Order: sequence, then C-alpha cells, then structure tokens
Amino acid sequence: MDRQLIEYYPEWLQNYKEIKVLAGIEQDQAEKLWTAVDSVWGNNFIESLDEYGCARWEKMLGLKNSDTYTLDDRRNNIAVRIAEQRPFTWKAFQNMLTAICGEGGYTLTRNVADHVVTIKVMLTSKNMLNDVKDLADRIIPANMSCDTDLMYNVYGFLRNYTHAKLSAYTHQQLREEVLD
Repeated sequence: MDRQLIEYYPEWLQNYKEIKVLAGIEQDQAEKLWTAVDSVWGNNFIESLDEYGCARWEKMLGLKNSDTYTLDDRRNNIAVRIAEQRPFTWKAFQNMLTAICGEGGYTLTRNVADHVVTIKVMLTSKNMLNDVKDLADRIIPANMSCDTDLMYNVYGFLRNYTHAKLSAYTHQQLREEVLD
C-alpha cells in the first residue's frame, strides 16, 4: 500500500527504532482497516459495489443471483430494480430493457389487438433472458400475454459465412451461439 503509518508520525519521532518497529507491526492492521473503509464507501454506490455489497442489495430487493452473472451484470440488475417507477409506460419499459440487455440487445413488439407483447433477446445477452422475463412479468399488464425468447441465428445472418467456416459448428451451435 502506498500509505505507510510511519509517515503519520512527526518527523522527529520517525527516527526512533521503537517507533519504526511499532509502525511496522501496525501496518498490516492499518491496511486491513483502510481496505474495509474503502469497501464500505464503495458499497454506498451501485457503480462500485463489490461481491458483499451486491449480495446485500440482492437480498434486500429479492433478486436471484446466477453463477453466470458477472459483477457488472449483478450491479446492472440492482440498478434496474431500483430504477423501476410506476406508472409504467412503453418508453420506460424500453429503457429498462435497454439497461438490462444493452442498446440493440433486444427487439420489442406489441400487438394491442391480440393483447400480446413479444420480446426477443439477442444471443449476446442470452444470460439476461431470465431477468427480462422477470421484468416483463412485473411490468406487462395482466390482460396481456408476454412471449419472451432468444433471437436465434437465422439464414439471413448465416449466409454471410462460407460453408467451410460453418462446417466447424454443429447445427445447435449455429442456431444458439454467437459466431465470430
């Protein structure tokens, strides 16, 4: 650590052997204390939550943590849950989906006549599918049904690749994986 306890003593006291030994012994404890204080401060803000902070917020908000989520994904889920405000509008719902999946990470359509909302999540955001389903269950009115699924690779996307390149993949991989 760049902070040394010996530097906090007056200059005339820093030269004594006893003070040097004492400061050296207390240095480890001080570093642990500084780390703990930094963690407490960082956990006050969603952008800087650590594992412990995310776990606390998820417990308070009733969020389920998946093993596939990165720390940024967990922070994002917490921010989306906190940002939910009523009344829900179509634009607010789109903003929430953008916060979960990223810009262009989904398609959203509604058929008012048939009372159906369709959400397709891009394969690049497929680990967020369950979060999108949970959000839709909370937001979409009860008289509308919601069809949430992944936006699989289709021929229009795969036609840009040569047969030799595609032969390295199985049919399931071609359909469900993000290709380079």
